[in-house]
Amino acid sequence: MFETYIVRPIFNLLLFLYETLGDFGLAIIAFTIITRLAFWPLLKRQLHQSKLMRKMQPEIKEIRARNKGDKPSESAEMMALYKKHGVSPFSSFGLLLIQLPVFFGLFAALRALIDNPDRILRLPYDPIRTKEATSGMISDIVSKTDAAINSLSDLNLKQSLLDKLGTPVNVDSLVGLPKEELSSLFADQLIRHTANSDGSVVNGLVPSGFNGVSEALVTGPFFEQKLFGVIDLSGSAVGENGLYIPVLMIALLAGVFQYFQTKQLTATNKKSKSIRELIRESGDTGKEPDTAEINAAVGGSMSYIFPPLIAFISATSPAGLALYFATSGLTGLIQQRTVLSQDVEEMQLVADVVEQENKPTSSKKKKKATKNRPAKKSNKKNR
Repeated sequence: MFETYIVRPIFNLLLFLYETLGDFGLAIIAFTIITRLAFWPLLKRQLHQSKLMRKMQPEIKEIRARNKGDKPSESAEMMALYKKHGVSPFSSFGLLLIQLPVFFGLFAALRALIDNPDRILRLPYDPIRTKEATSGMISDIVSKTDAAINSLSDLNLKQSLLDKLGTPVNVDSLVGLPKEELSSLFADQLIRHTANSDGSVVNGLVPSGFNGVSEALVTGPFFEQKLFGVIDLSGSAVGENGLYIPVLMIALLAGVFQYFQTKQLTATNKKSKSIRELIRESGDTGKEPDTAEINAAVGGSMSYIFPPLIAFISATSPAGLALYFATSGLTGLIQQRTVLSQDVEEMQLVADVVEQENKPTSSKKKKKATKNRPAKKSNKKNR
C-alpha cells in the first residue's frame, strides 16, 4: 500500500520532472519546491498557531497560578482559552504527519531510481514509461539483463530464464513478470559470487557451502544522475571512496538552512534559561516550570540539535536526499519569513485601525468638556 499510494506517485513525478528538465538534480529541486508549495496552507496555519501560542503564554501562566493543584479546572480553562483564540494545541503535528510519508516515499523513490532495476521496470505509469529517458532506462536494464543471463554458470537456470524471457530478452516478458519473481530475478538469480578461499567466480544461484562475496550482475546507474550535468548524485558525501566534497557542501548547506529556519521561530531572549537550569530550579523550589520558559528552552536546544542531525543524515544518505533537504530548508526559510512578515504587517494594520477608532472618541470628550466649562462660570455669576 505504501509503495502504491506514496512511493509510486513520487517516483513518477520525479521521472516526469527529469523528462521535462533533462537534469536529475533540477528534477529533485523542482519536486521539493512543488511539495513545499503544496504544504503552504498548512505551514502558514502552523506558523500562525505558533505565534498565537506565544502570545497566550501570560494568560496560560495566570490560569496555572489560579488553579494550582486543580488539574480538571486548569484543563477546562485552558481548553476555553484555546477555543477563544482559535488555537489547536496539536496543530503542529498535522504538518509533520503529512511530511513524514513524503520524506520516506522520496527516500524509497530515490533508492529505486539510483540502483533498483525491478522497481524501474514496475513503477512507471504507462504515459511515463513511453517517454524517452524512461524508455532508455528500461532498454538499458533489458540489455544488461540479457548479458547477465548469458553469463550464468548454471546452464539449467540460464535456459529456463531464456525460455521465459526470450532470446534476446524481451521487454514485455521481463516487465510482465510478477513482482516477487522480478525482484528475485535481480536479487537472487542474476548474482556474481566470488569465493574467499580460491577466488573462483560463479554466476547464478548461491552454491551450497558458499563462503565469499556476492554482488548483483545488473547494476546502475541506468541514467545520468547529476546536478547541472556536473555534480554526481548517484552516491553519498561519505562513502567507500572517501569524501565527495560537492555533495558534502550540499549536506552542510542543509544543516545551515535548518539552523536559520529553527532560529527564525525561536524567540531571542538573553534571560532565557536552559532545560537543565529549569529542572534544577524545579527540584530546589518544588514549583512546576513555566510553559513559556520550557518552550523557549526546548526551542533553543532544537536550534543546536536538529541542524547537525540533518547535516549528518544528508551526508550519509543518497546525494539526492541531501539536495532535497537543502532545497527544502531554503524554501522553508523563505516561506517562514514571508508568513512572519505578513503577521507583523497585519498587527500594524490592526494597531492603526484601533488608533483611528479611538481618535473620534477622544475629540468628543474634549468637546463635551469645553461645553461644560462656560456653564460652570455662569453659575458662579448667578451666585
